[in-house]
Amino acid sequence: MEGHLIKKYNLRVIAVLFFFTFYGCATPTLWKATDPNKYVEVSADYISEEHLTSKGITYHRDDKRGVYYIEKDNLAKLKDYTVRVFATPVSVMLDATLSILVVGTLGVLWIIDSDLDNEKKERQQKRDKCSFDPDCPYDKNGLYRY
Repeated sequence: MEGHLIKKYNLRVIAVLFFFTFYGCATPTLWKATDPNKYVEVSADYISEEHLTSKGITYHRDDKRGVYYIEKDNLAKLKDYTVRVFATPVSVMLDATLSILVVGTLGVLWIIDSDLDNEKKERQQKRDKCSFDPDCPYDKNGLYRY
């Protein structure tokens, strides 16, 4: 019974760990968020086309969605590149840490399960041995009586 509960618990832990490995990828998320070539999406309710043309801003209009796609200026692109340069090593370490955590946790859970299985087998052998011997020092659970 204990082994069954441990295995059920292990499945939950494994599911959470896989969630972290697949959805916790910090580096791709960082690079996607700081893409210097990505256009900024601005609703047509907040800015007019006349304002964009008067400032000389490069943009594309999407009439279906009612938005303008505005190209980032050089300062915004520089900011994105700077964030990438300084934050990428941290995000790579975070990704590596999550991977090591997942592999380490799975290894520990495997060891715990194998120990519980071995203990269960030993108890079963003791029970089988004592089933015919009334002077056996083990009880029905395979534990010492005395």
